[in-house]
Amino acid sequence: MANGLHRTCRGFLPGALCAAACAAMAAELPRIGAQVLGSVPTGSMRSDYASRVGYGLGVFADWEMGVGKSLRVGYDGIWYPTKSRTVEVGNVAEVSVPASSDDKCRSHAVTAQMLFYPAETNEGFYYKVGLGGMNYLTRTSTGGGPTVLSETGTKLACLGGVGYDFGAHWGVMAQYSFITVENRTLGAVQTGVSYRF
Repeated sequence: MANGLHRTCRGFLPGALCAAACAAMAAELPRIGAQVLGSVPTGSMRSDYASRVGYGLGVFADWEMGVGKSLRVGYDGIWYPTKSRTVEVGNVAEVSVPASSDDKCRSHAVTAQMLFYPAETNEGFYYKVGLGGMNYLTRTSTGGGPTVLSETGTKLACLGGVGYDFGAHWGVMAQYSFITVENRTLGAVQTGVSYRF
């Protein structure tokens, strides 16, 4: 029963996202935008993949779905410069030390988000929820040895957040996004400044 439900949901999700995007595209031309992002890893993401604050870029397209609602389809790429690591000192204690410049992590995400504007103006304050696909990849040097790669694969991403559009062009937002990998939650708190053309 559970396996059947899982297969049904796994098949339904991409179809639902595609149907929503196609319906929006048929309605009108989108507003295209770009954003600059900062990202702070949390929980297992911080301990397993990226312990430092990351930065990134995103692009998106917005379709108005009626008064007070918009559909946003976007791509975000986040880069985390280095990852600190834990090493054993004299078989007595473990300390966290900065990693080399070769140790990096990055994430890629494609999401479909619904933006809701309580004032029903498609500007000003909004809150949002979204689903999509995300993956993380880390590259860790081994002190002169081969580079070790670790990748999560593309997993279902969930996100929620708030934002504020100052008018037709500029906006700010904050959100939390996460994926689940082997019963671990890899998440990050992200903030961004956006511009719609």
